[in-house]
Amino acid sequence: MHFLFEKGDSCREHGDEESAVNFYNQSLNLVKCENDSWLEATLYSRLGTIYMYREIYSAALEMFKLGASIYATIPPCVERAITLRNIGRVNLLQHQSDSIFCYYDQALEVAMQLSDEELQHKISSELEAIYSKIGLFHFSTRILLRFLDSLEDKASTYLLLGEYESFQNRKDDARKWLLKATQTNDMYICSNAYLQLYNLEKEEQCWEAAVHYADSYNQCRDSLEQQLSYSSDIRALGQKYEKERLQSENRELQNEQLRRRMHYLIGILVVCFLFIIVLFFYYREKRKKEEELSRIMQRLRENEQQIGDYTSLLQENKRMIANLLSDQKKNSVLLEEKGMEYENLKERNNRLSTELRTLLSDREGILRRLNVGTFEMNFSEQYMAYTHLCQLRSEPYYGLLETQKEWDQLYVIIDLLYGDISGKISKYGLLTEQDKRVCYLLHMGINNTDLGRLFNIDSRSVTKSKQRIKKKMNLAPDDLLEEFLLK
Repeated sequence: MHFLFEKGDSCREHGDEESAVNFYNQSLNLVKCENDSWLEATLYSRLGTIYMYREIYSAALEMFKLGASIYATIPPCVERAITLRNIGRVNLLQHQSDSIFCYYDQALEVAMQLSDEELQHKISSELEAIYSKIGLFHFSTRILLRFLDSLEDKASTYLLLGEYESFQNRKDDARKWLLKATQTNDMYICSNAYLQLYNLEKEEQCWEAAVHYADSYNQCRDSLEQQLSYSSDIRALGQKYEKERLQSENRELQNEQLRRRMHYLIGILVVCFLFIIVLFFYYREKRKKEEELSRIMQRLRENEQQIGDYTSLLQENKRMIANLLSDQKKNSVLLEEKGMEYENLKERNNRLSTELRTLLSDREGILRRLNVGTFEMNFSEQYMAYTHLCQLRSEPYYGLLETQKEWDQLYVIIDLLYGDISGKISKYGLLTEQDKRVCYLLHMGINNTDLGRLFNIDSRSVTKSKQRIKKKMNLAPDDLLEEFLLK
């Protein structure tokens, strides 16, 4: 059992992940019989790590959760904290934000119970990086995991400090920390620092410095890709070496087994040879009789085929006569029905003409009302705004409104048709553009489910957004935002 475990670790170090998975699974089957909880949880963690780097996230998440559940039954250990952190990493790779911070917090609690300051610092650094760098999602899977593994040195601390100062709009301090972060050999941190410096100089419109930092960022990214290709080549060589070694061992085992079985095979071959001779004469006589029998059966089948052809021809003639008679009856019935359908279509055409005239008069009234808005819109803009309003009422979807101009046109339509709330909203200066959009959509009667579909968020995020708006408007927790907007 332990031998298979060590064998799997050896294959994993040499880059032969397939063999490592096989050895881990064999060891896992044995350890379940021995009831060794720590080793079983460790095997699940090893398998989850391999699946995570191979981007099989569902299997990796299942392995890590099984390992974490077993670690929970034994005293706290470093492996449990690492397993919980890996669950957070898988959720990060799947862009599941709520689960990321939940499992990282659990891992940090286990590390604090162990009083392991190094592990606490490592998990805290990763958690701070994830909080401050949602842009991590543009990296590839292996570059992202490599970035998280390199957060232990001072350069990562300088990078996080620079991002914090940039967020606080202290740009001089941010430049100082980010320039320190670039003085490292870790291209993962260096590329992020140059990207932050490029964004700072771009905001300040220092185009010369921005171009310089952009070139440095591109060089770092190229170096990253080159390192990744080198590591892939080294890994491929390791896999080739391990594969050749295993093949050599397999050939030796096969040769040994062949030598042991050679005497048995000679005896079996002699018996088989005699048995084949007997079967040859037996089947030769049997084949002669079967050939004669098959000739007789062939003549019988030909006669039956001719009888069947004549019978099918007679049935086909009877069916054609019956079809002609039924077609004659159907034609007479269709002539009567078409006369009635013509009268019905004429009456329906008159009714639709009346409805069309009514709709045209309603459309002219709506267009007259639209021309009374807070600012002038041409006919195409009015039509587009009214189309967006109808789509929001019927079936909203993410990306329906793309530009701020489309939102402003929609505000005018909503104020006109549902009551003007622009003055009420303008009182609260803390409201963002997103808050304003939520207020207008609630005012026209859009529910939480349609809001989530329109902004591509879940219902809990919609509820939190409404609570933040109520705080900015100084409303009580029990007050309804929709009722306040209708007053």
